[in-house]
Amino acid sequence: MPKSTAQILIENIRRRHSADPYGIMKVVNPQPEEIKFAKSHLGADAWQLFKKKFVESINGEPVQRYSGMTHSDLLHYIKTSGERENDQFSEREKLQALLRRLDNVDT
Repeated sequence: MPKSTAQILIENIRRRHSADPYGIMKVVNPQPEEIKFAKSHLGADAWQLFKKKFVESINGEPVQRYSGMTHSDLLHYIKTSGERENDQFSEREKLQALLRRLDNVDT
């Protein structure tokens, strides 16, 4: 039975977002823990908190201690009505949850 277009799209998305899309880590046994740790991403809130606590400047611009943003970050946030740096990682988690729910739906 041929696959539907939706199934093909979901498979392509999963392949692109897998931890090892080209199968390189198949030759390393066991997988080093450092690689698993390096693949985790901070969402917008966690990244902003990290910058507030540990980063003094980005591209020569000081990070403000009260907001965790530079002045250009704040202007971008205002201009795009709420889009922040690393928001895409929060959206990725939402997409992954949606794909998991699609897997559980009986066809």
